[in-house]
Amino acid sequence: MKQSSNFEELYLINTPEEFMEYLKSNYQYGWIDINNKIHLNTMDNCRQLYQISSLDEILENKIGTCIEQVKLANYFFNLKNIENKIFCSRRKEYDDNFGKVVFLHCMIIFKREGLWYQLEHASKRKNGIHKFNSLEEAIDKLSCGVLTNKLKAFTELPYIPDHITIKDFNIYMNSLDDQKVKSLKK
Repeated sequence: MKQSSNFEELYLINTPEEFMEYLKSNYQYGWIDINNKIHLNTMDNCRQLYQISSLDEILENKIGTCIEQVKLANYFFNLKNIENKIFCSRRKEYDDNFGKVVFLHCMIIFKREGLWYQLEHASKRKNGIHKFNSLEEAIDKLSCGVLTNKLKAFTELPYIPDHITIKDFNIYMNSLDDQKVKSLKK
């Protein structure tokens, strides 16, 4: 992958706190649809038009939903050799129930000095860096009761693919649950 000059910005950032400030100063909540139209602060028509942006597109356009922002954070943490994990909390969707309101939120946690932290920029309500004493505490708090609801899922993702729709993203996550790559269900 040919990296744009926008990648150079990330090399100048050293800490999660600096990265959070970089997001606050430079990024907006939004997405680019399959027709390259930008949608800011709305998820209207995302079922029909949304696709996950590539890192190049995220860095160039400086917009992203929770999915793109977590994808960018994962890239940054890997660049800085900071252990991290991607999770997605969502309503399980299959062909028979797809098309209802989207319930999906991607999040990222990172480990520093034996503790785990969530870096959250996409959600204005939860914006910030939040500390947990253990991975188990982070999973418990971030899953917010999802693990006891059979219609919902909390899944660890090894990566976030480029240019797939919400429906295909759900299929990808369902396959991870089905394969028991990382099942957090009780």
